[in-house]
Parts: sequence; C-alpha cells; structure tokens
Amino acid sequence: MNKVTLKSGTGKAKIIIKGKGTNLDDPNLLPLVSPVLVQVQNSVNGACWEHQFSAPEIKNDGTLYKDKEP
Repeated sequence: MNKVTLKSGTGKAKIIIKGKGTNLDDPNLLPLVSPVLVQVQNSVNGACWEHQFSAPEIKNDGTLYKDKEP
C-alpha cells in the first residue's frame, strides 16, 4: 500500500487508498467485476473497515479502479 488518507466529517468523510507494486494481491485482476468489496485493517490494533462498491464505477480499466459512494 502506498498511501491511505482519512478525512472525517458529517456527510463529507473520505477514505482514499492508493497502492501499487508486488504487495497487491494480483494486479492482473483489473478491470474488477462489480460489486467490489474493499477491506482495510489496522496492523496495530486490528480495527477493520470495509465497504462494498456497486456499479457503475467512475473508472474501471486495466490500470485503475476508482469509485465513489454518495
């Protein structure tokens, strides 16, 4: 994982996750098939966050998956 950005706020909370390289499961899986389940786990205390994104995506091709939920 390269970068995780967390922003809090009522109605404006945001999590941005950027990753590349050999530590990702399999980059050949792009484009992804909806629905896409994203899970992030804190390595310090084990806290976990997950969300399932549904179609249509903002971008989903061989190099990038990008989506946004209202």
